[in-house]
Amino acid sequence: MRRLTLAGAGIAQLSLFQVQENLTVGKLVPVLERFAAWEPQTVHAVFMGPNRYIPQRVRVFVDYLAANLQSDSQICGDMKSAS
Repeated sequence: MRRLTLAGAGIAQLSLFQVQENLTVGKLVPVLERFAAWEPQTVHAVFMGPNRYIPQRVRVFVDYLAANLQSDSQICGDMKSAS
């Protein structure tokens, strides 16, 4: 979706972590902000492996998501109060 939006194919509602750099450099601009979903969104990370063992690479990825999505919600909160 981000690639299509950058190519000019239309508009999209994307997570801030996906587009922050593009917003900063002006490749994308926010539109329809009053309709944006600034409330925190629930994200579920599900791993369906052959057994109960979670590989280290999956654990690291889930930890990364947890740390970065949490900070993203703080950014959204700051943006909501600024508008």
